[in-house]
Amino acid sequence: MNKKYLNMFPGDDLKNAMSSFGKKPLGKSHSQGFTPKEDIVLKAGQTYSLTLWSGTTQNGHPSISLAIEDWQPFTGGSSNNAEGAAAPSNDDAPF
Repeated sequence: MNKKYLNMFPGDDLKNAMSSFGKKPLGKSHSQGFTPKEDIVLKAGQTYSLTLWSGTTQNGHPSISLAIEDWQPFTGGSSNNAEGAAAPSNDDAPF
């Protein structure tokens, strides 16, 4: 398999940190490689949403996860936070 790239746009904090990396990768798979637990199929011509998350392993080591979902266009409805839960309402708003 040839190397494939999934391009993403970093947030401001990551952009600032990236300047110290030079040409080094920001993250790599485990030294034993990556073995999917299920098939991962990305179909040509289909639009996806890619989200990069930071986290920690069970041993407390930093990790990065790439979430791949079907693209859902913005419809202008209710606003959601980054994890998809509805934002809390503010019933005390003066308007």
